[in-house]
Amino acid sequence: MHDLFPRFLTCRPLPPSFFPVYEKLFSFDITKRHFIKKMEGYEGNLEEDLASLSGDSDQIKFRKEMLSRYLVKLVTSEFDEAFVKYIDWVAVIHTNNKGKRSGINVEIIHINALMGFVENILISTIMDLPIDNDGKKAALLAFNKLLWIQNDLFVQYYAYDGSELAEARANVKGVIRPAGASGGCPFSGAKST
Repeated sequence: MHDLFPRFLTCRPLPPSFFPVYEKLFSFDITKRHFIKKMEGYEGNLEEDLASLSGDSDQIKFRKEMLSRYLVKLVTSEFDEAFVKYIDWVAVIHTNNKGKRSGINVEIIHINALMGFVENILISTIMDLPIDNDGKKAALLAFNKLLWIQNDLFVQYYAYDGSELAEARANVKGVIRPAGASGGCPFSGAKST
């Protein structure tokens, strides 16, 4: 995968094909609201309300830079223990946990939607690369595997099945369970209509 994406090495800020990620996230208040809060590591000015928050806001430029670094890391890092720790950090930083200064907690439904959207952009980008079909296939398979590994790391911090175990990853990382999340079947107590 590393040799197929030399153009990502110089992508700062994000390549134009990734701008739709923020346009999509900003098209719904429920996802846009996560961006009004201070992101871990950001020290600049914050917009006060959703209406004033835009893709040109300093805090969003910072987030775009972080997403750009993430994408560059995906295509340049060795797939070793340090890389796994990095993508694990990417997962846990989106949760409310005891080791974090910000109170941002992105629900798993929005993480999954974002991952699907990013995957579509990656597929489109790969299909437009000037490489043969075997190279495109190899890149698609590699990215698909990588995104599923990333998704699995996200899910480990949101799934509460087994969270009674002290060594469960969410417990080890100090993830704080949202109010009302009891674990078990999410449909228990649901009434049919």
